[in-house]
Amino acid sequence: MIRTEDVMTRVREAESGDPHGSRWPRYKRSDDATAAFCLL
Repeated sequence: MIRTEDVMTRVREAESGDPHGSRWPRYKRSDDATAAFCLL
């Protein structure tokens, strides 16, 4: 199972690897950390 902490770590790594938002366009360098997990 994927842990929330692992997902957040990978997101932060992607953000820090693209500080100017060239690859992953966004308004801010990083944003609030929120994750949702749903079982259907």
